[in-house]
Amino acid sequence: MEAEDKISQLEQLIAGVTAYINLRLDALKLQAAGHLSSFSGWLLGIITGALLLLLALLFFLAGFAYWLGQLLDSPAAALCLTGGLIVCVTGVVLLLRKCIFTNRMVRYFVKMFFNHTPQGFGEKPDGAKADNDEA
Repeated sequence: MEAEDKISQLEQLIAGVTAYINLRLDALKLQAAGHLSSFSGWLLGIITGALLLLLALLFFLAGFAYWLGQLLDSPAAALCLTGGLIVCVTGVVLLLRKCIFTNRMVRYFVKMFFNHTPQGFGEKPDGAKADNDEA
């Protein structure tokens, strides 16, 4: 009788552990789906904004080249100067890409996948006072 009781308790324990593991897996799947949808929305917003900004920049540069062509009386020189301006701006963006894009993306992913911001990304360690805190 006592052996059957222990076997029954062990079976209940195994069933409880199995149910717990299945619930944790379901929670992990839901969390991953939530993060994926959040990331997809963020990425779609960034792509849409970038495309609209590039379209506006295209029209601005076309108008600038046309105006410069009339000013210089040489459309070819105006297009070359506008192309040079584009190359210079692209070079500056490429040189600054780490601080412009990478750090922001890393902060976003850290906030998305973890519920805190690690030290070194703008927050003070636990217990430390911020620069503007009163003593």
